[in-house]
Amino acid sequence: MNYGKFFRAGTAALVTAAVMFSTGCSVRFGTNSEPKLSDVVAKPTSENYDADMKITYEEFKKRYSYYLIMSGIEDDTDESVAAACKTQRKNTIDNLVTEHIFLQKAKELGVEAISDEDLNLINDQYNAQVKSLEDKYGSEELDRMLESCGMVRDDLRLWLVNYVISLNVTDKINEAISYSDAQAQTDALIEQAKKIYTEDIEYYQNGGFYELWLPEGSRLIKYFALDFDDDVKQQIQTLRENGDDEGADALRDEKAEEKNETISQLKERMANGEDYKILLLMFSSNSAAASLYPDGYLFIPNGTRYDDVLQTAAFEPEKIGDSVSFADDNGVYVLFYSDDAKVDADDVKAVTDELYGQMAETQFYSKLTEWRREYGYSIEYEKLRLDSPTA
Repeated sequence: MNYGKFFRAGTAALVTAAVMFSTGCSVRFGTNSEPKLSDVVAKPTSENYDADMKITYEEFKKRYSYYLIMSGIEDDTDESVAAACKTQRKNTIDNLVTEHIFLQKAKELGVEAISDEDLNLINDQYNAQVKSLEDKYGSEELDRMLESCGMVRDDLRLWLVNYVISLNVTDKINEAISYSDAQAQTDALIEQAKKIYTEDIEYYQNGGFYELWLPEGSRLIKYFALDFDDDVKQQIQTLRENGDDEGADALRDEKAEEKNETISQLKERMANGEDYKILLLMFSSNSAAASLYPDGYLFIPNGTRYDDVLQTAAFEPEKIGDSVSFADDNGVYVLFYSDDAKVDADDVKAVTDELYGQMAETQFYSKLTEWRREYGYSIEYEKLRLDSPTA
């Protein structure tokens, strides 16, 4: 398995924070009764566990000191940061417990070996990070900063190694699920979308089902709104308010006819393949909204998202490239049948990938909970300046 994407994302929390070191910074935390580095601060309570599953204060302190320096915190008892630091101490020991469990399970499951490919990735990542830090601070200063955390350079590399081994365990856990299970869930969602479309079209429209399924006959419409002048709109409105619908219709039709030359230009330029966005800016009052849909607005059969006149007009053109225009009291609308609307296979796969990820996450936490219960780690909360959950 290629872990390159994980290095770009997950490693940031482990290693690249070192670039936030500030020269001359010394961290002070805790009290005069700080535990010895060799003190065990967490260990399993189950029988016959490996000795290296114990977690020493030295291991904890490296991770926690790293956090403090990364965050620019010189005194973790300062009132402004004390609460956040306490939370971080809890997270640090929890993460170390999880890491030790995974390293042990890697041995039991036979996945502790690191492939040559992953080893190369680890080395490349480690070398790139060290070089970046040396370029910024110099070699000696880098070592001094790491030393202030009780660390050496190889600790950074070890964190990467442990991370990859943990991913090996995660892959092993995920063997209990298959991508086909996620595909089956996607298929079920598609069938649900079809049912919802027939039973509650508004729910279908608002539920984001377009990415999975579209009813037959759905189409993309590029349309332009050629508004009347404001004074013309007002005149038409006044006539209607006075009960003169005939006069209002006559004025509307007269002003609509004046748009015929513009409509002809639009048809010609669209037929010549000119950029829809550019033409929107030149001619249309809906340019801001329509430019968000470069392929056209989605219209589905029997849809209710648009008013009845616009919905009906969208389905009048018989073939792709045909157009239709109509007028209302605000202006003239020119609609072009741009293309048949189809579901993007990449969108369907993205949904399936997300479902698979959710299944993997559920499987992961289920197994982690089982393993935590199996080992029953005992934590020295007082030594870590944490509240005992049983207190």
